[in-house]
Amino acid sequence: MVARTHHWLQDFVVGLGLCPFANEPLQRNCVRFQVCQQQSSDEIFAALLDELEQFVSLDAVAVETGLFIVPNGLAVFDDYLSVLYAAEDAIQRMHLQGVIQLASFHPVYCFKGATVDDPVNYTNRSPYPMFHVLREASLDQALRAYPNPERIPERNIETLTALGLAAIRQRLEG
Repeated sequence: MVARTHHWLQDFVVGLGLCPFANEPLQRNCVRFQVCQQQSSDEIFAALLDELEQFVSLDAVAVETGLFIVPNGLAVFDDYLSVLYAAEDAIQRMHLQGVIQLASFHPVYCFKGATVDDPVNYTNRSPYPMFHVLREASLDQALRAYPNPERIPERNIETLTALGLAAIRQRLEG
């Protein structure tokens, strides 16, 4: 699972330039990959909260970002979103707002208002349901150093639309 996720990150996310900030921590080996074997939403939520607490206690230079991978649960996108929203609320209750944030990735990710096969959805599609744990300080630093970061979503849509759905799927399935 970690190998497949690493390949997706390297080939799809970095390879297509979907996240211009992903390559540097990947090359420095500063990405924490955690696999959650739990299946129920409640157990996954509890494990995710444990991971968030552990993540913030780790050295920010050694562990800049993390992927919490859920291969055996949250296959239904709405169930995944419920855990995501609960985790975002928990971040506030844990007084970690401004310290960490979550980005969301799921095999059937679908943005509100988009059709299922819209290439825009593939910016957040992944081999497994997963939660990307980001340190806000690192993200702020990366955004300041990158020209026109507000254009990233627009550029990603252009990239994926030009690539085409068949090529996107082939590359995602690696």
